Amino acid sequence: MSDKDLKQLLKYSDKYVAYVGKFLNVIASGDTMADVEKKLVEKKIKDATITYIPPSNRSFSPVCQ
Repeated sequence: MSDKDLKQLLKYSDKYVAYVGKFLNVIASGDTMADVEKKLVEKKIKDATITYIPPSNRSFSPVCQ
């Protein structure tokens, strides 16, 4: 993914997004997964992938036990 692609995704920081096909073709976004699912139902889209874009101003690390 190029720097240009990453900059395009910054507007979705800390949001859920839905896409069909290429990851960068966002068709719906929202603060919660339910918000995105509602938008997909309204648009009559059934085959979308929903994912979360983490905040760009902090890092995450998995917790191992």
